[in-house]
Amino acid sequence: LPARSLYDAGPRPGTPWIQRGESAPVPSPEVLREAQARASRAEAEGLAALRRSGSAPRGPPALPTGTMVIEQKFVDFIIGPGGQSLAALNYAAGVTVQLDQSHSLAGYTVANIYGS
Repeated sequence: LPARSLYDAGPRPGTPWIQRGESAPVPSPEVLREAQARASRAEAEGLAALRRSGSAPRGPPALPTGTMVIEQKFVDFIIGPGGQSLAALNYAAGVTVQLDQSHSLAGYTVANIYGS
């Protein structure tokens, strides 16, 4: 396939699993609530581990110190062209943000934040 702009929101021709005019699956409110609850539990466990150890984790496999559920349609904007936006975010905040896209077909991605 030929290259196209990262911000071209239209679906590629011949992709039947994406509805016309839609670039990412839309999660249901129940799915988002469940994902947010899981993310909150993971964040609480990570903060408890941070308090016990006294040192901030720098990345997986440690528990994240913060988590955020992001709708899949916004992930391209967070990553940016060539990963530049995500790299700038990591540098400016002094943390490591790892995007877990294993649930991308459910319509969301979990951003795991490591560091303090």
